[in-house]
Amino acid sequence: AFKVFMRVLEKALEQLPSTVPLVISNKYGGAAALRQTGEVYIDPVALFQEFGGLRDIDFSNSSHQKYVSASLQRIINEEFAHIASFSSIPQNVFDEVVNGMTDADYEYIISTYFSASKKRREKSRAKLNSNNQKVVKNEKEYLVEEFLRQQYQDKEGGFTTEDSYILLKG
Repeated sequence: AFKVFMRVLEKALEQLPSTVPLVISNKYGGAAALRQTGEVYIDPVALFQEFGGLRDIDFSNSSHQKYVSASLQRIINEEFAHIASFSSIPQNVFDEVVNGMTDADYEYIISTYFSASKKRREKSRAKLNSNNQKVVKNEKEYLVEEFLRQQYQDKEGGFTTEDSYILLKG
């Protein structure tokens, strides 16, 4: 099944623009855009495990392969959107948003963004409570960026990636 998934992932990647550096690595798990470098990281094993955890996904079924391919393109396009956001929102404005949010605001983001994973909610809260201010700042920036993406998706399409995941996870 992993070999089939990798062929589907390769086809999905072929459809994407080459303007953003794409790095295949397990450094961040799943897919991640980095504000500091403008790179998008893809972890094929983590993505395979995410899709393998969805109900009724059969990698040998061509219709399912098309669904997975379209979903992978959407995931990677989301990361490209983060890169665009990083480029379009001036750092000082972004910092004002990050610093202007309350603990309750961050708790709301954690509860919606990580709604399907208690472990990830706990990990995010631990980062926010870290004694290392760089860890806290990075987590707050990450949460704000994901919140902005969720708000855009909800307004644009009526649902978020997290909503889709919960529906498919069943």
